[in-house]
Amino acid sequence: MAKPLFVDSEYEKKMVAEYKLMPNDNRELHVLGTYTPVPGIFSLGWTGWKDHPAADFVSGLISWHDGFSRDHASDPFYPIFGPLIEKGELTKPELKSFFTYLMAVTSQNFVFEGVSQVRAHLLGVREVRDIIARHLFEEVGHNEMLAEFMAGYFKMDRVKEVDPLADFNTFNKDQYEMYMRFRALNEKGHFVELAAASMLMERFIPRPHRQMAVGLRKHYHVPNNLMTFLDIHSYIDIYHERFGTYILSKYATTKELQDMARQAFEKAIIARYTSWKKQYESMPISRR
Repeated sequence: MAKPLFVDSEYEKKMVAEYKLMPNDNRELHVLGTYTPVPGIFSLGWTGWKDHPAADFVSGLISWHDGFSRDHASDPFYPIFGPLIEKGELTKPELKSFFTYLMAVTSQNFVFEGVSQVRAHLLGVREVRDIIARHLFEEVGHNEMLAEFMAGYFKMDRVKEVDPLADFNTFNKDQYEMYMRFRALNEKGHFVELAAASMLMERFIPRPHRQMAVGLRKHYHVPNNLMTFLDIHSYIDIYHERFGTYILSKYATTKELQDMARQAFEKAIIARYTSWKKQYESMPISRR
């Protein structure tokens, strides 16, 4: 028998019951014309996730990831080739090879997240439904932004060369495995696994994108009109990390849920590290 998506408990029932339609004066209207899923979550320095019962568990995941990052800080490709590009150490063909790989990654991650959003809605977990919907909204068009960079800077044909990179039939073994793992997570997993492997996991993204943005402008002379993808990712995932910390700290309240979330988070981090390492080792720079 398949494991139920929502593990029943009195606490979880209480959380679902509390998330009702509220009068306007209790909601926070965002500049984009919608209510924010969690009041204050976009505020500077927000730490509201620490007020919930599984905050210590989330702190443990963050500590594990910080330790993983320290252990690999000397790897030149970690994370996401940020240090290499900031210093201008990749040749233009190597840079093109890296972004060709990145295009596949950005195209696969959110294809199936709408399934989790619908499942949360059908379960009555409106708060989680709304956070997933917001996450999806903020990811819309990101691979198109990257495609514009690749077509504009590398002079690749958008239809014949760039667009096919987003097709899972063109993925290598590692990319395909990540694609299938994320698909299964959305179709069969618990939403705390999604929060860990897709939202909290993104906490590493802003720093290397800031590094890449500096290097692309300084060393590769990329014009500002092609830098949208890099500039947006220098900050947007600060908020996506918050979505993950909030869901996990509020809903991952049993050992079973915590074990599921921890495994999903660690697998996501390690899989990405492994893929960057293989990409780096396939390049001439690794032998120079």
